[in-house]
Amino acid sequence: MFQGVFERTFMETGIFHGYMTTILLAFILQQTGFWVLMIPAGAIGAVFTRRILHAFVTGFLGVATAWSMIFLYLNYIGQAYVVGEFFAVLIGAPGFGRLVVSLSILLGGLLGGFGGVVGRTSLELVEELRLTKTSHQDD
Repeated sequence: MFQGVFERTFMETGIFHGYMTTILLAFILQQTGFWVLMIPAGAIGAVFTRRILHAFVTGFLGVATAWSMIFLYLNYIGQAYVVGEFFAVLIGAPGFGRLVVSLSILLGGLLGGFGGVVGRTSLELVEELRLTKTSHQDD
C-alpha cells in the first residue's frame, strides 16, 4: 500500500527526481559562496514536475535539505552555531544562535521554492509560445 502511495505521490509527479536534482545542484552551487544561485537550483529541479505547487515543494525541500546538511557538517567540523550565536548577539538577541541558523535554512528553502516556481512557469510560457507559434503556422 505504501509503495503505491509513494509512487503516485513522488515518482509520477516528478517531485522525487526534482528533489534529488535540487539537492545535488544546491550542494554544488553553494560551494561558489553565492546564495542567490539557489534560485537556479530550484528552477532546474522544477523541470521534472508538472505543477507549480510541486515545483515550489521540490525547490523548497531540496535547498532546505541541502542547507541543513551543510550546517550539520559545518557544526561537526567547526562551530556553525557559534557563528549563528555571534549574529544573534549582533541583532540584540543573545541565546538565539540556533534560531538564526534555522532562519537561514528557511530563507534558503524559500529561494529554492521561488526558483522552482520561476522555472516551472518559464517552461509553461515557452511551451505556450511554441504551441501558439505552431498553430499560427498551420493557419
